[in-house]
Amino acid sequence: MVEATPMQKKILVAVDRSPQSRAAVDYAARMHALIPELGFTLFHVHPPISQFLLDEAKRDAQARVELKKIVARNAEASDGLLAGLKEAMLRTGVAEGSVEIMAQARHQGVAKDILDVAQSSLYDAILIGRRGIGGLQKLFMGSVSAHLIENSALIPVWMVDGKVFSTRVMAAVDGSESALRAVDHLAFILSGVPEARVCFFHVTPRLQDFCE
Repeated sequence: MVEATPMQKKILVAVDRSPQSRAAVDYAARMHALIPELGFTLFHVHPPISQFLLDEAKRDAQARVELKKIVARNAEASDGLLAGLKEAMLRTGVAEGSVEIMAQARHQGVAKDILDVAQSSLYDAILIGRRGIGGLQKLFMGSVSAHLIENSALIPVWMVDGKVFSTRVMAAVDGSESALRAVDHLAFILSGVPEARVCFFHVTPRLQDFCE
């Protein structure tokens, strides 16, 4: 994993094979051009393995052989994905030492696994692409990005929705503690970057908002 230097900010970029993940990686590279102190770890959680096969492998030799094949295929596919995304970042000018790759088998679910890694390794933020899903699918599964935003109480989540070509930042603020924490995070990430452009945006409440 990326080792933090006194000035480096560590970002965990959660990726898969979706176009949304590629957009998140492109955004990471674009932000690195503005903030050279950013260091990235591209992180991938392997696809799930059938619980039936896992149970069978405990008592059947042939099932164990099949399980090993699947684990090996997952690892090979993950390594190829991460290597390709890292190479894409390097081609934009991101330094070799600023990008590392990491993959692991799924333990508790993609979102929980991402949070566990981010918290245990003290990352400064999680970056993920937003993948839209239908209402029925969301009802039963939710989404990784939604789970991260809902459950990441300590680590800020950067969610990229499609291609982003700007490095300007709009911070939507109110008087809440959450807004103050967001501004504090923004100040930390952009510290030492005089070229950064930030707009603080606040919507004035209407009287009826207090009367309803």
